[in-house]
Amino acid sequence: MKFIEFLSCSTGKVSTLKTYGEIDCDVVEIMNKLIKLGFVLIILIIFAHPILASGCESEPKEQPNQITINKNAKSTKNGGLSLEKNYKSKRLKINNSKQNNTEQESNIFNNYKFWTLIVDIIIAVILFWTLIWVRKYAKTAKAELSIKELPKISCTIPQNMASLRNFIVIENKSDQNTAVRINLNMKFGNKEIDCGDNYNGKRYWNLGPWGGKTGHIFFPDLFKDGGILCKETFNTQQQNIFPRINDLSLIKEDEANQGERIRFIRSLFNSIPSNTFGESPILMMDIEIICERQNLKQIKYPKERYKYNNNKCIWVPTLTSDNPYWEIS
Repeated sequence: MKFIEFLSCSTGKVSTLKTYGEIDCDVVEIMNKLIKLGFVLIILIIFAHPILASGCESEPKEQPNQITINKNAKSTKNGGLSLEKNYKSKRLKINNSKQNNTEQESNIFNNYKFWTLIVDIIIAVILFWTLIWVRKYAKTAKAELSIKELPKISCTIPQNMASLRNFIVIENKSDQNTAVRINLNMKFGNKEIDCGDNYNGKRYWNLGPWGGKTGHIFFPDLFKDGGILCKETFNTQQQNIFPRINDLSLIKEDEANQGERIRFIRSLFNSIPSNTFGESPILMMDIEIICERQNLKQIKYPKERYKYNNNKCIWVPTLTSDNPYWEIS
């Protein structure tokens, strides 16, 4: 994501950045907090300006006392009268100068309030458009994080003809550390087959970023230990096809013995008593993947159905379904 990359370049600490799964939208939360703080600042600017302006107005200054001449004063000398007139003229000049200063100060104060209001409006507009821009990128970041923080787990069954080892490949195609549980839900007709704790959703497959693991199920054990065939019938078919081999796990899977493996698998299916597990039973599995991460909600992937073809001796995936995956139990 470009916004996250920009943040990493600005800090210069690319190696210390968290992965998308560990971020948990911290960047988006910071953006949302900045947006709320910005709107609070705009409200304060709008409502605080007239209050501050009214509080800064200067109190009206008292008018200087006018000089009154006491007409009743008796002055017998010309010198005393002249001093009184000089004193009156000086006081009048001082009063006039003070009045001019107060008028100039009031004009300057009015201009200051006007330009302060203009600056506040400009700041509010810039802050408003900045918040809109941050909010836009916050939505984009949240949408991309919601996609990229999800792990991408794949489960595939290699289609190896007449293979006695059914391999199951689990791959983590994301940068997340994840723990995966797999439930094969294997059935033959109406009979459920337990494939062990590794494949019934009880144990975890711990996968690192871009990692993978491969497991396998030994196909003859599904008939021998899964309860599809009794041990006597199974041993009889084994001796008929592989008379010199006691341990089937030692058989090498190559083209040289592929024909023998095909005949052995077909003989196992043909030895199943009819109508024991329902009419026309099919060996199938609905692979269910459950992904879990630390302190996060688990993720369930849609089930994938595989059916075993008795003639070709191969697992065949079901390509389509009548219902969408959320309506399939």
